[in-house]
Amino acid sequence: MNAKKTASSADIQKLASLIEGIKFAMVTSIGADNHLQSCPLLTQDVDFGGELWFIIGKKSDLYNNIRKDPHVNEIGRAHV
Repeated sequence: MNAKKTASSADIQKLASLIEGIKFAMVTSIGADNHLQSCPLLTQDVDFGGELWFIIGKKSDLYNNIRKDPHVNEIGRAHV
């Protein structure tokens, strides 16, 4: 049985209201030296449908860190 909860429309609307107007997101990953490394990412003002997408360069430290270990921590993440 799949224990993953699917977000309801109300959940998505609540999250949309919590993140509205936030201009930067901080994503923390594990760096090449196994220390935490945070990176600010700029948000776009678009209609929110339940997913957040960020564009990063393939030559960036964040890209390499995520390829090595895809676990990240979004600082200040809103919990629904």
